[in-house]
Amino acid sequence: MKTFRYLPVILALLLAACNKYDIQPEQAKGFIKFFSDTDLNESGVDVKQTPDGGYVAIGNSIAEGSGLSDIYLVKTDQYGNEESWSPVILGGDFDDVATSLQVVSDGYVILGYSKMDADSSYDMYILKTDLQGNKLWENWVEGSEDDRGSNLIATADGGFIASGVTRSHGLGVQNAWLVVFDADGKRVSILNNTAGYSNTTIVDTYITEGEHFYLVSAVLAEDNNRMHLFPVDKTYPSLVYPGVIIPDGSSPNLSINSMEALSGGDFLLCGSVNASSGFSEIYLARFHPASTSVQTTFSIVWETTHESEDPSDQADFFGNSVRVIDDNTFAVIGTKRETGNDDIILLLVDADGNEKSRTYYGDEGFQLGEGLDFTSSDNGLIIVGTNGAEDNSMISLLKTDSSGKL
Repeated sequence: MKTFRYLPVILALLLAACNKYDIQPEQAKGFIKFFSDTDLNESGVDVKQTPDGGYVAIGNSIAEGSGLSDIYLVKTDQYGNEESWSPVILGGDFDDVATSLQVVSDGYVILGYSKMDADSSYDMYILKTDLQGNKLWENWVEGSEDDRGSNLIATADGGFIASGVTRSHGLGVQNAWLVVFDADGKRVSILNNTAGYSNTTIVDTYITEGEHFYLVSAVLAEDNNRMHLFPVDKTYPSLVYPGVIIPDGSSPNLSINSMEALSGGDFLLCGSVNASSGFSEIYLARFHPASTSVQTTFSIVWETTHESEDPSDQADFFGNSVRVIDDNTFAVIGTKRETGNDDIILLLVDADGNEKSRTYYGDEGFQLGEGLDFTSSDNGLIIVGTNGAEDNSMISLLKTDSSGKL
């Protein structure tokens, strides 16, 4: 049976709760915190639990007046209290945008894109800090036009693979690309999906690691925003073009924001799709590879969409991140958007895609759900997003149990 909860976020109460001396040990299982600097507008992007039981989150901060963005890194203890050195502002003199985060044993690795100067295009940007947020190295993958990093995974050899979109490398108007880095952030190779996709616009990409190969999803604008899947060989990365996963509907306008590998070889995909009503719905699909070969094809096990429980409700729903809680429970974080008000939504679904529960977090203004991680220390969830009203916004961090309860 599905259950629904709506948890109001009251700003004054939450700010009062930020006093670390008021925190009790049991509050490590549930809290809401906000993070902001004066004269900056912050937005949350990604979050991970750290080996010490705390959390690290990244976001972007925009300075009033200049409109330029910097990368904003926050580190907390298990109760959501900031470490003494946090936050850290990272970036240069111009736009620096964070999109993805990985935690390694000796620090944090951040992917995004950056401008070197006011007149330049965007370049893929990767940087590493130590455990106290001090920058250890950074690197740019440059080109003549915009090249952006979307998603980052760590590899078994200590390196990293970044997915993104490029206008400088490849044959298309905007191609999918992968960039392989070693453990020191030095570029090893660039891989492009040019075969069969000349003069094509790739909207976005996402990469995840499966049991037998990496898997990249790419959304093609010229194909009604339909998704194509590209397996990538783990031992010698090279893109192949075996199959296509197409959601129902003649013009789905699909967006892909997250993928997870499941035990047994299946993959879980999360995003958004346009419904016949004209509103967006959260899209969730499970798909199965026909073999363990990198040249496999795929079949859909199931696909579901999730919209308002009230048919008269005129609202858009966006799925932004999915994580596995256990073999029979998947968690999806996203946003419900209606005129003048946005709320964070957490969906729990079973292994067959059936919705088990949904929880909303929000009050006046806008609350956006962006990133999600499973907290293995207590089998709970940590959520990062954005909380704002009028022209101001802050990074929000929500810690819940496995059911979404604060």
